Amino acid sequence: MISTYIQSERQTPTTGLTSDDLGHLRYFYEIATQPLDKWNGFLFPVNGVFSYAVRVQLSSASFAVAALASKTPAYREVYEKIMDCLIQRMLQRRTWSYWRYCSRNLDPIYKNNICYSAYLSNMIGLFEKLTNNDKYDDNFDLIWNKNTKFTYNHHTLSQRIYEQMVENHHHGVQCQLEFVFQACSNFAALSNILNDQLHGTDYSSVNPQWKKWARENYVNRKPFSKGILYFSYVEFLRKMLKSSENITDVGVLALATPVDWDIVIELYPRLAEIVTHVSEESAFIKSRPLDDFFEISNDSMTTSFGYLLARQMDDETLAEKFLNYADREFNPVLENGKLYYKNVRTQLFTTSLFAWGKVTSGRQFADLVQTKHDKAFFDLPFVSHVDYPDVYLKKADYNNESKVLTVVITPGDSRENTELTCSNITSIGSVQKDGVIYDSYKFENEYGRLKIYTGLESGHTFEIACQ
Repeated sequence: MISTYIQSERQTPTTGLTSDDLGHLRYFYEIATQPLDKWNGFLFPVNGVFSYAVRVQLSSASFAVAALASKTPAYREVYEKIMDCLIQRMLQRRTWSYWRYCSRNLDPIYKNNICYSAYLSNMIGLFEKLTNNDKYDDNFDLIWNKNTKFTYNHHTLSQRIYEQMVENHHHGVQCQLEFVFQACSNFAALSNILNDQLHGTDYSSVNPQWKKWARENYVNRKPFSKGILYFSYVEFLRKMLKSSENITDVGVLALATPVDWDIVIELYPRLAEIVTHVSEESAFIKSRPLDDFFEISNDSMTTSFGYLLARQMDDETLAEKFLNYADREFNPVLENGKLYYKNVRTQLFTTSLFAWGKVTSGRQFADLVQTKHDKAFFDLPFVSHVDYPDVYLKKADYNNESKVLTVVITPGDSRENTELTCSNITSIGSVQKDGVIYDSYKFENEYGRLKIYTGLESGHTFEIACQ
């Protein structure tokens, strides 16, 4: 089923957010919106090059928040704030300073380092697509010191990624240290898709060439050999590194669905090769201890990727086993409204993948990327403001056929009286609270704005008939 979250002609209501989803969202909010010079909750690894890097934590959180946002399509405020703050952190020198050890050119975008540039491009692309905020189409700076900075915008960033894909014989792009990782170059292809939708380019025209080369070179088709996918292509050797890692197999497949759905469908049955079943109710994907030492992967990362992948393949039995294992081994805790996995080294990454998987099934991730960006959607009635985190919003959905905006709120940090603001409303037929006609509101016709006043002793459902 094609996702309708971004279409103006919406007929299918969303299911909204569960208690788990709200807890994860609060966790991301607290992580992202702390002052930029504070990094509480982030892992700062020794080398900053491989999978534990800050940029990977930020990117995974951004995708998770985007997936959560798709569940409340008529409310964008808190997601916009979180995603913007994550992007701002991505631009901080502390996130990309590792590049000085990998290149003589300090610019982390100009050449290679696709595991930074494509991640940043996709964070910006999803931010603009979900919020209609194009602030990053204007120039922004990556500042090394008072004398050295690198200026880009979403256009020039995406263009630089595309140009490298065209120039390279394999049509992928290096990460660093001569490695071309399939997952990161898939993110380059994803950047092309988003930029085409937002800015009318034709960058995706190079994607089939990359997809063809990846299918022919990364897939391990040797009988009786270990692994689904090869680890990496090594540029200076012009050879494939024909070893396999569980993190590569499951990570590439989990993130590849918007770029090459068919190859994921083909290879998914082979996931059984790397799954360890602890019991009839529990399973995980093992990572080697040395991988954790070198900051490449750990069991929580591989298992969370497995969960996201199984959810996309509608394999609910295996997905439930992964989640059961995580509940037992990774210690999900609810602290001050924040739900996250505490008993893991990579808390933000692991929480992001599980949160992402919980709100994703079937083609929803692929559709989140591929569905046409429709600016008319942003002219429809929506909830423009609630006092988050005093108020949690579980559901916000506008049905363009019935002209009804449905909003479900629940107490967050407060149970005091509160105010909801809805915008893009030209006229009011009626307002119902919990199924009863309600009149404690103010309609500002000249601004198309409706303010609803309510107590918050418990959760409430509002149905606003917009004539």
